[in-house]
Amino acid sequence: MHRHPRKEIAPWKKLLDRDFSVTDEESAEATVATIVGELATQANDGDLALWIGRAAHLATGAAAVGHVEPTKALEWLVPAVELAIERFSGWDDYARSFLLGEREAPGSNFVGRKLLASVTEKLLASERSPWKTVTWPTRDDLAALLASRPA
Repeated sequence: MHRHPRKEIAPWKKLLDRDFSVTDEESAEATVATIVGELATQANDGDLALWIGRAAHLATGAAAVGHVEPTKALEWLVPAVELAIERFSGWDDYARSFLLGEREAPGSNFVGRKLLASVTEKLLASERSPWKTVTWPTRDDLAALLASRPA
């Protein structure tokens, strides 16, 4: 059964509103900016990876439901990308840290952790995964990576 796209978007809009109080571009940008602005203060790499993931989820989710243009949402994440490149050595390192951070996060539960671990394993193992097809950039690669984005 294929659902109509509007019916698929409506639950995501409700989730963004319920979990992040995001209802439009302005609230999405403000919430992502707050998360990204606090990344450097995270206590450990697990917390850092978790909050980078949450910022990315929120920014791309806001774009997916039409609150913001995708290129603008990705722009909000540039400081998070810079910090991720500085602190993690690759997708494996990031994934391990993310799962550790999730384990200790308020509201984390066994079912959620199992699902995230399963998805993470698939991202690390599947030859079609962006984690396999997109090389983790180095600090030296960052300028070229950012310059390669559409204008």
